Amino acid sequence: MTTLRLTREDTGRFLSVKTRSDILLCLAENPTTGYRWELEDVDSKVLQVGGSSFDQDSVAAGVGGIRTFHCETIGNGVTKLRAKLWRPWQGDSSVTERFDVTVEVTQ
Repeated sequence: MTTLRLTREDTGRFLSVKTRSDILLCLAENPTTGYRWELEDVDSKVLQVGGSSFDQDSVAAGVGGIRTFHCETIGNGVTKLRAKLWRPWQGDSSVTERFDVTVEVTQ
């Protein structure tokens, strides 16, 4: 099984991966500001999202860290993997950054 780690620098890329590959999307975030990364719709027949985790840079209060989304390629096809950094209660007008890659999954 292959594991592919994506960061902010990968936005805009086209990726070709095999089924049963893991994709880790790792993005800097400081949730104490209210801004959080959230995945947008993906084709669930191609990519299964298994949740996310957050690792702080230190134990100090108010510090940022890395939000990691865990995904697995489960079927052939093409889908977008998109995320937005926003304050959900303020709606899309609060989006300050976006992440977007195209993922092609083959056997």
